Amino acid sequence: MKEAEDQGDFEAPGKYPAFMIRRLLSYHKDAILWVNEMNQFRHLDSDLEYQFLLNVLPKRSRFAKTHKPQKPEQLDLVMRFYNYSEEKAMEVLDLHTEEEFRQMRDYFAEGGVIKKDRK
Repeated sequence: MKEAEDQGDFEAPGKYPAFMIRRLLSYHKDAILWVNEMNQFRHLDSDLEYQFLLNVLPKRSRFAKTHKPQKPEQLDLVMRFYNYSEEKAMEVLDLHTEEEFRQMRDYFAEGGVIKKDRK
């Protein structure tokens, strides 16, 4: 039984990460429609979802990179300079010019070393 747990045994209740499985399968063309069906019936027991996807999807290797949104390179600079959260910094990012970004970089740079925080 210990060997089955090491290989990813989803038979035990609460061990099947339904959201993450659906999210990762949604990157594949042959699985997207089935995953959408499961999204419509997300109230079902996770064992039922597991058995459904196991029997419906063709067996093959499924490796896909997850999509991660790219942050603008100046975002960290604005966050540090104004002590803003990431959300607030994204709102004000477009209000700055390249000259202002250069001034912010110069504010944190001293002797060729970029300082962590300067107050």
